[in-house]
Amino acid sequence: MNSKRSEAIKTASEKWFRDYKFIAESAYWFEQIADAVTAKPPTDNVKSIIVKENIYGMVIDVEYEYYKTGDPRIGNIGLCITTMINNTD
Repeated sequence: MNSKRSEAIKTASEKWFRDYKFIAESAYWFEQIADAVTAKPPTDNVKSIIVKENIYGMVIDVEYEYYKTGDPRIGNIGLCITTMINNTD
């Protein structure tokens, strides 16, 4: 696993648990997040990973600059994650 993909999984999963105290059904979703983050545009241009809650679950947004234009944009990777409340606290 390359280090950028590994770091993306770590960042997304840490923010998920820290900010929302939810758990995903499977670590598979974090791999999906990482795949989206490490796709084009290149990971060097990724500015942040933003986790937001909506009525459907969690949506991961990736803020990045477009590779060719350099314009700042928000890119929603289109991933809604089914979650359940972590009652183990």
